[in-house]
Amino acid sequence: TFYQHLESFAKPWKKGDIVQAGTELGTMGFAPGATEGLRHLHFELRFPRVGIPEDITRVDPVPYMKFWPKVA
Repeated sequence: TFYQHLESFAKPWKKGDIVQAGTELGTMGFAPGATEGLRHLHFELRFPRVGIPEDITRVDPVPYMKFWPKVA
């Protein structure tokens, strides 16, 4: 998973940390250039291509979200 526009993290997360559904990861920040102060979170799934770990495939998370609990 990849997150952008967070204002702060709930703890010093590191690559490979496993979290449970509902775990607070951080506080949403503001969208760049948003003069009206809109909160914004950019979230995507990233998968390394087989045999080429530095070549990342970005995947839209929406199809997977039906399996996740609703976010508050």
